[in-house]
Amino acid sequence: MRLCPLRYALALLAALLVGMPSASAGVEHWQLSEVFQDSSQGNANRRFVELSNTEGGCLFPTSTLDFYDAEGQLLSIQSLAQGTSCFGAPTYFLLATPEITSEFGVPRDRALLASLPAAGQICFSSSQTNYDCVRWGTISNVIVDLFGQGDQTTISVGSNLSISRIATTHLVDTDWQARSPSPRQPNDGSVWIPPDAGPQPDAGAIVDAGEVSDARMRIDSGAGADAQGIVDTNDRYLDLDPTGGASCSCQSGPGGGSAVWIFALLLLWWRSGKRIKG
Repeated sequence: MRLCPLRYALALLAALLVGMPSASAGVEHWQLSEVFQDSSQGNANRRFVELSNTEGGCLFPTSTLDFYDAEGQLLSIQSLAQGTSCFGAPTYFLLATPEITSEFGVPRDRALLASLPAAGQICFSSSQTNYDCVRWGTISNVIVDLFGQGDQTTISVGSNLSISRIATTHLVDTDWQARSPSPRQPNDGSVWIPPDAGPQPDAGAIVDAGEVSDARMRIDSGAGADAQGIVDTNDRYLDLDPTGGASCSCQSGPGGGSAVWIFALLLLWWRSGKRIKG
């Protein structure tokens, strides 16, 4: 049975759309993995924050680290990606000072501009939703995340030790322990052999830029984009899509999108119809 040109075009379009790879654009698999600050030893420049992702996913222009004090006051916001950036698994995403990259011999994905108080809180947020939070020291006003809204626990920090994630129960005192610092590595003592699934760093010099701006005026209502409290102009390893975008473009294969396919198939249908009429 012979298909008419229109039915043939529609059937071919359906087959092409079914065969196109889907994008994994979630941020829910990103977790805070390790936090290190050496302010107790008088060296506030020895500090880093690490995120991990064992499933793969994306970071967006609205993806940030939000830093709070023990009273729950927002101190600063640091953006994680200038444009939509997608990663495979596993990925260790490191924000660090030059002292950390030099001491441990590891590259960083972003310069850590925010200071870390002796007692404080950090949340990984995207589109103003807290997906993961951790807190250390004596906390008087707890900032909670989406998955641990009833958790009020905290973790103590020892001298020259990190607070490191060891589990995911959404209870800080269960999920975190004080351990030796291990940036860009798992927290179980095993050796991680790079590269990870993320973009590779360049060979340029790493320089911190400016002071951390005060983000207390951030607007938390509505569905608008997060305030970009800090823009890191020195470490742009993750700007895979410099034009940004509201969704992840993780597909493999040639680009162009479905609009090109639809135009080509409509042209094919029009030309086939002309031949039949002639």
